[in-house]
Amino acid sequence: MRTYDLDVRLTQRQSDSDVKHFLDLVRELEFAGFALESSRPLGQRFHEKDLNIIQRVTLTPRSATRLRSLVKNQRNQAALLVIHGRTKPVWLSAAEIPEVDMIMLQDLDDFTIIDSQISRALANNDKPVEICLQKLLSNKGPARSRLMRVMKNAIDHLLRAKCNLILTSGTTDYWGLRAPRDLAALGYLASIPETEAKNAILQRPLELIKKLQTSMNSGSSKPHRRKD
Repeated sequence: MRTYDLDVRLTQRQSDSDVKHFLDLVRELEFAGFALESSRPLGQRFHEKDLNIIQRVTLTPRSATRLRSLVKNQRNQAALLVIHGRTKPVWLSAAEIPEVDMIMLQDLDDFTIIDSQISRALANNDKPVEICLQKLLSNKGPARSRLMRVMKNAIDHLLRAKCNLILTSGTTDYWGLRAPRDLAALGYLASIPETEAKNAILQRPLELIKKLQTSMNSGSSKPHRRKD
């Protein structure tokens, strides 16, 4: 089954050769596409007919009050709008905003804040939760062990609430891209049960893509493929 890595963060600092290597690896790993975040347009280098390249915007609001205005301003700039909250009020508010497509967890502080109340709010509003594995891959020794312990506690809350989890690489170059099987294995290492880890890289991203496509077809969202 072909799937998506919904968190790719390449920038114009990557050379054309780097971009070519990345796209070749995406195809080799049999991804159907990926969600691309960039601080500025990347032009025709990312206009690939055989890959569905989704424009992603991640917001990190400082307060729940600021969140709604940011979402309103950025909604039309993204096919995939993601909130990286830093406080409990932000996550609770993001859970209730229909225009928010997904919630991202990545840092130690993110996982520390997650509790049963936040998890239930996300599940009740059918808000997918991205578990970005970039920090798990880059941390070593005690830092990684601590992150894994905190991740386990947060993931336990999310799974008990029956939240839909999505695993991503958060890669900033082609060296950080991981095959779907490897991402699922990392999820299992982070205490996600094997079946749920597989669903988090195969089934859940496809479900979200279909939802985004439905929104696009209804005219409530911009096209997913970049038109640079």
